Amino acid sequence: MGLESESSLSHGFPSSTDAQSRVRQHLKTYEQTMFQTMKKTTLCMGLALAALLSSCINDNTDDCQTTLRLHFLYDKNMKFADAFDHEVKTISLYAFDENGQLAMQRRETVGEKGYTMDVSQLEPEKKYSFIVWAEGENRGDSYDFGSGTAMERFTTTLKRTTDDTNGKATVATDITPLFHNLTTSACFERKYGTTQTLDVPLTKDTKNIKVVLQETGEKGAISTDDYTLTIADDNGSLAY
Repeated sequence: MGLESESSLSHGFPSSTDAQSRVRQHLKTYEQTMFQTMKKTTLCMGLALAALLSSCINDNTDDCQTTLRLHFLYDKNMKFADAFDHEVKTISLYAFDENGQLAMQRRETVGEKGYTMDVSQLEPEKKYSFIVWAEGENRGDSYDFGSGTAMERFTTTLKRTTDDTNGKATVATDITPLFHNLTTSACFERKYGTTQTLDVPLTKDTKNIKVVLQETGEKGAISTDDYTLTIADDNGSLAY
């Protein structure tokens, strides 16, 4: 029995060259598979991030901003309760920045109960001063309100008739009720997705005075035409 040749002995086993080639092929396939997987993963993450940003920017802006509101009330009265809904009809707001310059102004008619004013155009975490002039039931054009950009110009003056003979200014008719508020160094917190509300209490500047003439003797002895009542004061103009 003779010896088998070297070629016949190695016929059933791969050569070292073939083995290396197969290993390289497997590694190449593995790398390609991993690369495709990473591309898909990155694409999915990118799409998810884009969707998140899109929802924040386009679809659900409420979660990306802070809503700022002013809540007005009138509880400085003898009723010991908030009478704002009953007595106040219009609100004029002037907001000033830290330099005393006008940042926004708004005049609104109060229509619903629990009224608040949206001031979201102001910036949270910045300090503002508010001047508020409010009016009650309309009884005529009673006031001249200041205007401009500087805070000190926003005064209110009662419209009067001046007597040329003595220079006295008088008001002979009923006037519209007037309220005011001055709030300084107001600052809203920045909390995204929330509503920050600041209370603004009003003070009433006008009062009703009633005078009763009562007879103590013979009936018809006195007449209202025989009397003139005048209330004099230096309060025709109010500063902020």
